[in-house]
Amino acid sequence: MTDFIHRLNDQNISVRLSRNKRSKRMSLRFDSIKNVLNLTAPPRVSQKQMLGFLERTEGWILKQVSRAITSVPFEKNAVISVLDIDYKIKHQSLYGRLDVKMQDGSITVYGPEERINMMVTIFLKRHAKSELERYCEQYAVAIGMAVNKVTIRDTKSRWGSCSEEGNISLCWRLLLAPKSVAAYVCAHEVAHLKEMNHSPTFWKIVEDLHPEYKDSKAWLKKNGRELFKYGLGH
Repeated sequence: MTDFIHRLNDQNISVRLSRNKRSKRMSLRFDSIKNVLNLTAPPRVSQKQMLGFLERTEGWILKQVSRAITSVPFEKNAVISVLDIDYKIKHQSLYGRLDVKMQDGSITVYGPEERINMMVTIFLKRHAKSELERYCEQYAVAIGMAVNKVTIRDTKSRWGSCSEEGNISLCWRLLLAPKSVAAYVCAHEVAHLKEMNHSPTFWKIVEDLHPEYKDSKAWLKKNGRELFKYGLGH
């Protein structure tokens, strides 16, 4: 895998090249979260051919770049919404142990100011574990099932998943969504404990657990992408 910069229309485009023996032609995929253009090419394709391919697809590339997500770091005095509650990020210099505390409408970071973004991201991942796990356990009890384990990740392709063993994986960024939306995803994955499919029976379970699931699902489809701009990991 090789990274390089390609200039199009006075813009620098980050390109990640992957050689694939099974590929018969070149293909492109734009990662709007990382703001990287992924180029897959057969082993014998030359650099000249690749550059020509990028020039020919300039219109498509620029359209994708225009939709890219702009990173928004967690920083001092910023206000973020966590499950519908606004918190102001505060900073206190502290020698010794680093710490983050959430209380009285604020998230206070104790440590170097340049580490605020990293520390708040790590803190929210841990906070997501306790909050989202609680939702899952409550929903599981409601349908007479049990969750084996809840894991928090920074997934990009899906908000959650449920294995046949009863292990549920959730994206920590749900913490930044409205409370009803985070609850919907938990209800969705818990419903899979009974129905490992998306049949009418499955959706009836989801509706019983979260009656407004259609609104939450629509919100996530429309706004979910925006959640990836915050903090580290994108």
